[in-house]
Amino acid sequence: MLFTRDLGEPLTGLVKKIDDYAKAHEGLKAWMVVVADQQENEAKVKELAQQKELKLPIVFFAEGPTSDTATKLLKLNPEVKYTIVAYKEKKVTANFALNEITDETAPKVTEAAEAIAPK
Repeated sequence: MLFTRDLGEPLTGLVKKIDDYAKAHEGLKAWMVVVADQQENEAKVKELAQQKELKLPIVFFAEGPTSDTATKLLKLNPEVKYTIVAYKEKKVTANFALNEITDETAPKVTEAAEAIAPK
């Protein structure tokens, strides 16, 4: 599960890698929650999904980006652009809180996904 407050590069490349990994591993699910203004970003999200041929669900956080709910209920750090969570059987197995996506991010996320992928 990927929470994002930013839709620019290099997020798009990472989302594509996560989506491809999930498609290649039956039973593994991935989705993205956009914690940003829906009116301002809906067109960007549609373009991203079409351009990258994404199959993973992409939703907007209904409370909006300034809601305390994102911080309190979901335990998202309001200072962090990207939060990636891997979990299995309702237990978090990996958590990445990032302000920057680097070349090392995708392999670390893939490794976390590998640990929870159905065998």
